[in-house]
Amino acid sequence: MDLEAHMPVMCDFWESVLFRAGKYHGNALQPHLALNRSVALEQQHFARWLGIWQATVDSLFLGEKAELAKTQAVRIGGSLLRRLHDGDASEYVTVRRRENG
Repeated sequence: MDLEAHMPVMCDFWESVLFRAGKYHGNALQPHLALNRSVALEQQHFARWLGIWQATVDSLFLGEKAELAKTQAVRIGGSLLRRLHDGDASEYVTVRRRENG
């Protein structure tokens, strides 16, 4: 994994998520799918990333955007994990009416 090349892409992604900068035009799932083919990404990997992310945000920033960064990280990380394991991107489950008979 080339973190030197990946870091500017991640910055564009998060700047677009948090500030609607419109800098990221990729598909965030694709690099995670590629990585998942080499190393199975599991819940513990996302939990570790989230812990590092939250600690970093808390150590550097305060306020509404800092809280949004942490909230969005939970949502986006969960969505990626679900999609990597062939689930729905949404954390919400649709309730369906039971068929009669």
